[in-house]
Amino acid sequence: MNAYIWELVTQLIALHMTKHLPPPHALVSDCTSAIARTNRALSTTNDQLANKRGGIFASGAHQFANPHSPKFFTHIRGHPERDKERTLNPTLADKAICMADAAAGRTKAKLGDRSFPMHRTTLLLSDILPELIPTDQWYIRSTTDDFPVIGDLLSFQHKVRLHEYTKQRDARTGGDRWSSTAFHFANALNPHAGRSHWTATRRSIIAYDWLGHGRNRAKSSPNASGEELLMIQACRLCQQPDSQMHCMLDCPHPPFALVRRQAQQEQSVAYGKILARSSSNMLKYFVQQMFTASWTSTPNLHRIWLGTWNPRTLESLLPSSLDTAMSMSMRRVFIDAAKRMTKPLMKAYLTMLDITMRSPLNKISRPSTTSPIPPLLHNALCNTFPQLSHDDTPSPASDLAHLDNITCFDEYSLSDSARCSQHADDAI
Repeated sequence: MNAYIWELVTQLIALHMTKHLPPPHALVSDCTSAIARTNRALSTTNDQLANKRGGIFASGAHQFANPHSPKFFTHIRGHPERDKERTLNPTLADKAICMADAAAGRTKAKLGDRSFPMHRTTLLLSDILPELIPTDQWYIRSTTDDFPVIGDLLSFQHKVRLHEYTKQRDARTGGDRWSSTAFHFANALNPHAGRSHWTATRRSIIAYDWLGHGRNRAKSSPNASGEELLMIQACRLCQQPDSQMHCMLDCPHPPFALVRRQAQQEQSVAYGKILARSSSNMLKYFVQQMFTASWTSTPNLHRIWLGTWNPRTLESLLPSSLDTAMSMSMRRVFIDAAKRMTKPLMKAYLTMLDITMRSPLNKISRPSTTSPIPPLLHNALCNTFPQLSHDDTPSPASDLAHLDNITCFDEYSLSDSARCSQHADDAI
């Protein structure tokens, strides 16, 4: 939350702390914008619909609205230590303001040569939300028993859609392949340059394996005989059983060998630069394991190439437990290393997909029962996973186990699968 939202929260806490005090008593703040928002909520008893942080906390103050005995916040100048006269001759209010500013800024409360004793106690916002946010107000909620959706409604919608989709897909196939995937982390490794649903959808087509691999083509031919099914499932280029992993490492199509060799060389260069710049043995082990895993046929192969890691993937690349504490700065170093090591792989995979999709189906492997691949999937290859040079800011989570907390969630992330829901349902 930004400073403005925190000002609203502190004003709401002040209302709760003074609600049993007899009038008159002063409510003051040094944030004029938060004062205006809170006073507007205190000025009427009409219900107000809210779905963002500012609106929710402001309407949390709405429960204190009383037209017969109104209470409002007034502005007061903060930081008396910046004013010479207030520093030399502080009032009681100046001393209180100095202590409040010091508590908020985690500094010492001091006016000139005089210091004021303070005792700090950490109060988690999550522990007091049920008291701050009333249950009988108009909010956007996920269920009747949940807290309001605090934040942008579209981002929340994406998260819910992502959870429902991965849960449904795992229910049909068994296991936790999709629900265990850290898509926030995939978004960090493979950010897209565009800010539209379409660019996000094109990326989802790759990540969710919706392209015309033999396994997916077979799903659109449920009435095919056993012999026809084997032909449908065959790779267009080598007639072996087709899949994502087959395309990445196993397909013997001659042009693929050149693409893989180029990717391995580019990844090797990135690997060498990371080793030369770092003195961390843990990071060196990490990139070494990632380089090896990128060219070894294992169940983690497609996750390494696409960035769709889960905790087991990360565990296989680290020498220590996922419970190991790691600083925010070191997290950024690991994310940057993983991004550099993944970039050549995605470039190679897109090239191989382009070659595959441009190749016509063999006549013997296209029975009359096979449905054509949707045009959307044919046209979804250009710039699907463009790489950006900016750094993604990780959250200060205490351990490595929470992959989804490593980077901020992008509202146009891999959860935008709904744009292709028609084809996604066919590919489940």
